[in-house]
Amino acid sequence: MPATDPDDVIAFNSFTTHVTVTDDSGLAAPNTAVAVTATSPVSVYLNDVYHLLSTTVPVNTTTDATGVLTVVQETQSLAAVCFHIVLTETPDVVAEVNPMSKATATLDAVQTGDDLRAVVVTNADGTQQPLVPSSVATADSDAAAKAVVQLMNINAGLPQDGSPQGSGDFAIPTARAGAIPQVWGISFAGGGLTYHEGADAVAHLAPRAFGEAPLGIGSDISVAMGDFFSWLKHCFEDVESFLVQEVEGIYHFVATIAGEVYDVLLDCVAAVAHAVEFIFNKIKVFFEDLIKWLGFLFAWSDIVRTHNVLKNIFTRYLAKCIDGLGDAETQVQNTFIQLQGYVNTWADLPNDIPASLGGTTRSSAMAAATPVPGQDSPQSNWGLHQLKSNATNSTTTAQPNQGVTGDVTATLQPLADALGREKDILELAFHSFKTDVIDKIDQLSFTQLVEQAIAIITDALLQSIENVLIAAINVLAELVEGILEILNATIEIPVLSWLYKKISGNDLSLLDAACLVAAIPVTIGYKLIADAAPFPDNATTTALIDAPDFATIRRICNSTPAPSARPAAAEQIQTSVNDILVLTGGVSSVVGAVSLSVFQPLAKKYRQSKVFPILNGLSYPLYVSPDIMGQIPDLQNPQWWAITNQVIADFMTVKAVVDMGVGLTAQESAADKAWSPVSPFLDFGANFVWFVPTLGAFAYSEADKVDELNVWGGTCFNLNGMMSPVLADDSDPASWGIAVGIATVLNLAYGSMSCSASALTFKS
Repeated sequence: MPATDPDDVIAFNSFTTHVTVTDDSGLAAPNTAVAVTATSPVSVYLNDVYHLLSTTVPVNTTTDATGVLTVVQETQSLAAVCFHIVLTETPDVVAEVNPMSKATATLDAVQTGDDLRAVVVTNADGTQQPLVPSSVATADSDAAAKAVVQLMNINAGLPQDGSPQGSGDFAIPTARAGAIPQVWGISFAGGGLTYHEGADAVAHLAPRAFGEAPLGIGSDISVAMGDFFSWLKHCFEDVESFLVQEVEGIYHFVATIAGEVYDVLLDCVAAVAHAVEFIFNKIKVFFEDLIKWLGFLFAWSDIVRTHNVLKNIFTRYLAKCIDGLGDAETQVQNTFIQLQGYVNTWADLPNDIPASLGGTTRSSAMAAATPVPGQDSPQSNWGLHQLKSNATNSTTTAQPNQGVTGDVTATLQPLADALGREKDILELAFHSFKTDVIDKIDQLSFTQLVEQAIAIITDALLQSIENVLIAAINVLAELVEGILEILNATIEIPVLSWLYKKISGNDLSLLDAACLVAAIPVTIGYKLIADAAPFPDNATTTALIDAPDFATIRRICNSTPAPSARPAAAEQIQTSVNDILVLTGGVSSVVGAVSLSVFQPLAKKYRQSKVFPILNGLSYPLYVSPDIMGQIPDLQNPQWWAITNQVIADFMTVKAVVDMGVGLTAQESAADKAWSPVSPFLDFGANFVWFVPTLGAFAYSEADKVDELNVWGGTCFNLNGMMSPVLADDSDPASWGIAVGIATVLNLAYGSMSCSASALTFKS
């Protein structure tokens, strides 16, 4: 059969659950085996693979490369099937997942008709409207609110895992004890709603004389809950009344429709959700409106603006980096003079480390990282989920840039010669760092880690790395020619390309894809913190989007001089735009870390693919976005470590896009064969050097929680980069798989700590 067109998209409403399996420190656990069952049979997608869940036979699957299991359950109502996740290797670790829990929490806040009438919902285009139409009488919304309160009280006493309640199992929380009358209901005479309770409910709503059976329960038409409420959607206007009565601990929903009495059990949370939706239908609030309130609609106009700002910042930054290659050799030489001067003074550095940091480990630092609001929500991760799931089926018009299609062997010869002269020293340093630091990262305290680094980082090693990096500068200047044009090539990613065309009117380019995936969590997280869009529709945002170069972006963001910088470069900037960019950079770094964790090994394993190397290369600007955003503020009297950080960030960003360009050439092409042996050692050398300003920045800091997160996050970042030589060698699949796992853990640790530090900085 022919392949499905990327634009053949089916849109549907769903309960989407983002489950992350973590270790004891809170770090994601990739490729972890789990078993999934449900409280009733239901079809779902588990990481985009279709499954039918049952109540007894578990579906065995694994989390993805980032420790995530995404569960998508289609729905046409407020009700959902709950499910049960067990760690296969640790069966006492269980997650009971109720997809309706957030909606229930929102409904719980409704206590009066005033509460309902105060609800305002936001449409996808950003416009707002009251949830309850103005045509609904106040008495009707008051009655509906009373019914919602009673249903939420009933819900609180039901099993929250979604299983049916047995006789005598009802356990209402103490705070709600006595809140639910034994009999209550609503009549719909004359098209209005009238709430009844107790004897008044019996008098007005009892379907037959009280006493024949408990209000007729057990002698009328008993129907299955799901079938009944599905049918009721089509005839809700014909319902004359309903009554809710408790019998032997179980609540019955007894509805009178066209003279017939129907009895439905409210014995599980899904049944209550159906009943709540019916109540809202009676006051002309339908499912589409309830989604806006209880669910989530993406504010695409805000997200597109964030995307456009990110796109222009990254475009202008890349251009700045490429234009700066002419002066890069002098910058690198000056940087290494500063580095060597600092290294010669740091013998006593371990003694200067504060006790609060010295005893910490990677795990304890990670455990202290607080996520940005919404960071782990399905909404924030929606774009990443689509990218991870659909990249395999993507195509692109991108072609290799001019710089990698010429005589690459001759171009690379000076770098190959320099690497050949220094390779023994670099390989010895690599093996020392891998054995003494990377392999023991979870056993070393920070002080021990610094002591190991001091023992390895010497003047001679720094001189070798300097020689290699200087040789690389001229090579990069030739290989990068024409690379910016690649960023505008289109890419067809199922769902994402269709969506982007719909919300922006444009085809999805390579850079668009990366910026869109990052813009979603940036916008959502910022709104949850500041209750506003990060980049509102105003003149400043327009100026950022239209800025012709990086210098103009800096001028826009720096209306007044900023004080001297702290380690995260932008931390003390008071200008509002720079504050926004701090948080933007932190959230983007998480997206980059996740994306690199997925596409870096895929780009190596499936070298014949064009898409994986591209997505891997595009992930890098997101990954280093805190460093990019840190170059925008007008820092006063920048320290050597800030200058060093800028020089290395610029160098490595150019190197990443060259990786992308080479990845577009055929496997075993001249560019591929010449570049592949040297690229991993450039990663190692640059990240090795990057470790020095990471420590130097902390030495000049106030050593607070933000600084500790930054130094540990930066350490994980650097160690991951230093692993490139072993990640490039997949001759032994077992050892390569272990290395990929370690790199993923370091990637995700950096992203989480960087994001947490940015959020703390923004809030302060």
